[in-house]
Amino acid sequence: MTLETFSKIAIAYSNRVSPANVTAVTTSGISAFLGGFPASNLEYPDPWTMMKTASISGEPIIQHTFAFSITPRVLGLINHNLFVAGYTTVQVEYFNGTIWVNLGTVTLPSTDQDLLIPWTENVSATQWRWRLGSAQGNFFMGSVFYGIRRTFDVQAASRGVTQSRRTPLVIEQSAGGARHVSFGADRRTSDMQLTWNGGSIDDRSFFEQINHDELIGIVSPEHGDAAQVPSGSPIFWGYVESVDDSPRGPGMHLTAQKATYDFTVSLRGAA
Repeated sequence: MTLETFSKIAIAYSNRVSPANVTAVTTSGISAFLGGFPASNLEYPDPWTMMKTASISGEPIIQHTFAFSITPRVLGLINHNLFVAGYTTVQVEYFNGTIWVNLGTVTLPSTDQDLLIPWTENVSATQWRWRLGSAQGNFFMGSVFYGIRRTFDVQAASRGVTQSRRTPLVIEQSAGGARHVSFGADRRTSDMQLTWNGGSIDDRSFFEQINHDELIGIVSPEHGDAAQVPSGSPIFWGYVESVDDSPRGPGMHLTAQKATYDFTVSLRGAA
């Protein structure tokens, strides 16, 4: 099997990871966790309910066992420090009842940006895992996402994808003119705005299917053909904050040529 590429902007949604769905999170290659940060924290779809290792004894492998078979097409790893901890690859696997099958391996960039790893085949299994290739340093992981993906009918508008990331800081200036910088918590505050001109009615309707607290991932247009982790602006993981739209012609809802929409989606980053 191979990793998937997209021809247009794509979205990862419908995360299967939750305490109601996951019966166990098990690991190998990790001999201890920091107090309050066990592997079971990765049952929650919350990037700040974290797992933190305290001792690495071999290649780290993190496995999710679900109460029923799931058919994901995307793995997301959100709010982590894998690169800083010394890891270079992530391999995705599922258990077919006899052996573990490799879906694909990505090479990490020289940053700790969040990951969105899609593959091409629909396979169902109750056991899914990812592995880090070698034994390196201690690391943390905020959230693991196993979900599905959708490619939009219409590409976002030219100059219609903006992403901002901010460092929390305060700058004070003394009477003598010197500036003093104070940094806040170590976090990556981020926002994204997506705009469609003449987007399809199905593209617009899709955002009404997303729950208000649902974590989603966005593959922006320039990343569509990246089977590995893309360069440039990072993959975005977050929540829908608002949708502003304006219907436009030429059609209507039930006609052969359906109406289109100009619409803007604003998102708030998760990590």
